[in-house]
Amino acid sequence: MSSTLASGSKQVQKSATTAYWKLLVSVVGFFLITLWSLTDGIYQYSISDLWTFLTTASTSSEYLVFWELRLPRTLIAIIGGASLAIAGHLMQDIVKNPLASPNLTGVMSGASLAVLIAMMYALPLPMIAWGVIGGFIGGITTLSISWKQGVTPARLALAGISVSAFCQAAVTYILLSDRVDSESLFFWLTGSNAGANWNVLWPLVMAFVPISILLLICQRQLGYLLLDDTVARSVGVAINQYRLAFGLLAVILTAASVGAFGPVGFVGLVAPHIARMLRGNIVISAVIGASCLPLLTTSLERYCLL
Repeated sequence: MSSTLASGSKQVQKSATTAYWKLLVSVVGFFLITLWSLTDGIYQYSISDLWTFLTTASTSSEYLVFWELRLPRTLIAIIGGASLAIAGHLMQDIVKNPLASPNLTGVMSGASLAVLIAMMYALPLPMIAWGVIGGFIGGITTLSISWKQGVTPARLALAGISVSAFCQAAVTYILLSDRVDSESLFFWLTGSNAGANWNVLWPLVMAFVPISILLLICQRQLGYLLLDDTVARSVGVAINQYRLAFGLLAVILTAASVGAFGPVGFVGLVAPHIARMLRGNIVISAVIGASCLPLLTTSLERYCLL
């Protein structure tokens, strides 16, 4: 009996040590990618230059490029990538399907339709606002349809596919009708943080920070999403309410990200997969997502566009 307990204790300690090293490696990789994103570009900066920019005001062009372009661009890529990774992780747990992504909630297609309509009718609010509004409406519509008779993984997936298909059909029809400036819309639909600024960053921060804190507090409740419906009900867990609540958080994170830089859904699919390959949790997914988007945007700028 004592040998069994000792063996179990060693296994737990080994698992905890492995998780610690995985998190440490992910965080170190994240900081290295962030430094690369901040230092690389048309203006090449050293680490000492970054420290000078952060501590000393200046009127030089290098200082202005750092504060007005490169820093907000990098922060939006970091927070947006982490938000999409968290949303993707939640959706994969909710529908119990490793192929699920933030696209499944209808947020991205809803945001695309809203931005297109705003451009077509020259509505007053900025594009980011219409992206958030349209994405939120699309996500809430998906959750409302799937809520009838309880939120099941299959019903949520089918509702999301239906809402996405409807919005994509509407987008295609309006584009083919030639009633909107297709060039500027296509630029937004491909997803880009080229026009990133501080005004775009703050709505994303206000969505990401409180939801991240809430998810850290609710780690035990996140585990309920992995339970089978029968098992959950047998132990008294209101699984439908948890699916709806966490689905709503995924919708908010996705809507804020899409509003900031357009529909970039692959991060929400890839980052949770990499985290699960490393046997990591939602925190590892967030760190990987926060690394993926700056890495890809900086790589494209460095090796494809210049």
